[in-house]
Amino acid sequence: MARAATLALLLLGGVLTSQSLRPRPAANARLRWHLRLRHTHALPPRHVCGASRDAVEGVAARILADDAEVPPEHQRGILSMLEKSAIVQNEPGSDATIRVEKLSAGFCNWVYRCDVEGGATRLARAGAGGRSSFVVKLFSKLAKLRVNPLHSAAVDEVASHLGIAADLFYKSDDGLCHEMLPGLTLTEDDIHGGDGALALRVAEPLAKLHSAAIPEAFRRDASYAGHSILVLTMRKMLRHVDAMAHQGRALPKGIVLDDLEKAVDHAEACLEGLGLPLVLGHGDLKPSNIVADGAGAIKFIDFELAGPNYRGFDLFKLFRTSRAEGFDPKLLRAFLGEYLLAGGGGAAAAVAQEEKDALVTEVLMFEPVTWLEAGLFFVFANTETRDARWEDLARHRWDNYRRTRHVLEEKCDALRKHKKR
Repeated sequence: MARAATLALLLLGGVLTSQSLRPRPAANARLRWHLRLRHTHALPPRHVCGASRDAVEGVAARILADDAEVPPEHQRGILSMLEKSAIVQNEPGSDATIRVEKLSAGFCNWVYRCDVEGGATRLARAGAGGRSSFVVKLFSKLAKLRVNPLHSAAVDEVASHLGIAADLFYKSDDGLCHEMLPGLTLTEDDIHGGDGALALRVAEPLAKLHSAAIPEAFRRDASYAGHSILVLTMRKMLRHVDAMAHQGRALPKGIVLDDLEKAVDHAEACLEGLGLPLVLGHGDLKPSNIVADGAGAIKFIDFELAGPNYRGFDLFKLFRTSRAEGFDPKLLRAFLGEYLLAGGGGAAAAVAQEEKDALVTEVLMFEPVTWLEAGLFFVFANTETRDARWEDLARHRWDNYRRTRHVLEEKCDALRKHKKR
């Protein structure tokens, strides 16, 4: 017999670029999907086009579909995540409506906003109109080839406890569910434009993340002994690209596997040779992974590449810009000063200045490394799904790496000299 609980899933048109809620006009704002199901045990609904019905052991489904904005398999994944998070509960008399909007279709995952109305929402914080908002992220095969999702979710948990990330409700190898943060995601203009006040507000929460203990999940994994997640993921991607090349998959024009391997070898030798400390890094600290709310609070999202890493990688990724004039060196120095003070460094002005000088050099050293990691990722992604856009991005990042690779050696030498003083 079917249980009395009834769920209604409404998937509306409209695409959001990120958690920022800055919408792009939808090509069709009409209702895309309307799925109403009576849930029994863990049986998924069958999806039937048009007005037809299908019922199996008490599961009845009715779908009206315009297009597959949210694929049926993702609908099942979203429902599963919300149920396992205890956000939507199957109890007699419960009746929940879930409105789902695509936040992004990233390179390695799919992210959806889920507004829950009515029903049992035990972990929800009800907002206007009794609606509570959550984010469900579903991992792709590409994500699992590159990282261990449960490792990165452990960083989500740490950051949440520190008050610098969303509350995490559920995690698995398939995805995760967390609260929807209020506010806007930042842009390059937010970091580099104006008086820099917004950029400086990122320094303290970033220092808090970098000062946190590395989760036990990483410490138990022998592959991380003395190695950064940055180097390990680049090695994983190289192995996959090599395996796919042996199956006949061509690399983007102008990029040679041997050159990629030599570049990663060189970066690893420079970074590990310096003995730089590993911190709990975000791994993809671009402005769009930072949320600022109306009260000025800063929180981070998308910890997929998080883990033991070099602080300079996060710091340069934050300041890297497509602006022709680059970033303001004075703003970088001011930011690093705030970062050091927030992290407990620089108790005396003279010490702070010396630390700041060394940290500036350390951060600038990572410019070519950020381009190398990104270029390798797009080569890696293109071996799974051939895409002209990914090939163009791979060449762009690789060209920028080659243009700046001398910086790695120069700054590495400067840091060696500084340590001998």
